[in-house]
Amino acid sequence: MPIAQNRSHSAAVLELLCAQFPRCFFRDEARRQPLKVGIHNDVLLALGDAVTPSELARALQIYVNNRIYQSRLRLSATRIDLNGEPAGTVSAAEAAFARAKERARKEQRPTSSSPRSSLAELRAAGQRRKAEADS
Repeated sequence: MPIAQNRSHSAAVLELLCAQFPRCFFRDEARRQPLKVGIHNDVLLALGDAVTPSELARALQIYVNNRIYQSRLRLSATRIDLNGEPAGTVSAAEAAFARAKERARKEQRPTSSSPRSSLAELRAAGQRRKAEADS
């Protein structure tokens, strides 16, 4: 399946999760909370053949890799089940992993001037070549 189709299919699975489990899954990123460990098993049991395990895995990967979701993975934060009820807490190891992921993401992010200055440099070089060709 092409990447664009994968994304749109994952978006459709996420919409299904939000519709079926409105106290657990949220379109609005600001409302997202840590999910119960193993919640994928609960979803598969509840939805039956509506989604395959791999479709659900892709959709959940998108959901939990969200920056806001990751920021909520703090030590002892409450995890929720499909009904929005408490179902465990975030462990120290899980919180540390989320922080490490956050740091890695920040390190990979280019500085705000980097892409723009590269683009500006390319444009300036192109204008110099054009001016030289016109002379």
